[in-house]
Amino acid sequence: MIENSDSWLNSYQEVLTDFERKLKQTESYEIDLNALDPDNYEKSLAKAVAIAQGPEYLELNQRLADVIFQLFSEYAVSGQRIRREIERLFDDKSYVLAYLCTFPTYASKQGKKADTMQWLRVGLVAALIENGRSDVRDTWVGLGLLYCMAEVSGLKPFQYFKEIGKLRVSERPSSDLAKSGSSILDEFLNSDYRKSLECREKPKQTNR
Repeated sequence: MIENSDSWLNSYQEVLTDFERKLKQTESYEIDLNALDPDNYEKSLAKAVAIAQGPEYLELNQRLADVIFQLFSEYAVSGQRIRREIERLFDDKSYVLAYLCTFPTYASKQGKKADTMQWLRVGLVAALIENGRSDVRDTWVGLGLLYCMAEVSGLKPFQYFKEIGKLRVSERPSSDLAKSGSSILDEFLNSDYRKSLECREKPKQTNR
């Protein structure tokens, strides 16, 4: 149980508002597309973006990941009132929401290293709160990676998707994949994309 929940939530509101402002600043860059290497376009574009954003962008993303992990770990075990207030923290924060749609992918990578169950929960909460408001394609890719991470680790992903999917308090439909009355986790579980996943780990090649 959180003590002084209002103070705790206000502190996170300040942190997320600050991140929203900083993310907006770091992404307001211009790239001269004519200067890119046409023979190696994607690599040269990625390099130009990294230079334009500066080293502080990577640091900012890591700090935000730490905050999100703490906040969503609390969300997963809290009552309805706290969950509603946490959901409201992300209202009018388009840049942070855009970050959230990539968080399930990040969580799937972290979960392969340690704390698989906790990273699974946190990644699912991120998708639940983002709920298709930014780029649902990125979210679905991340959910697929989380699903396979859980299955390969011996967990029952369907159970966790259902469990976390029931936690959302507010309905905020914003895309064809986030319909009123259901969460993006429900839509993912019922999708052909989920049914097409092949989650078996590839056998390691051995030198003979």
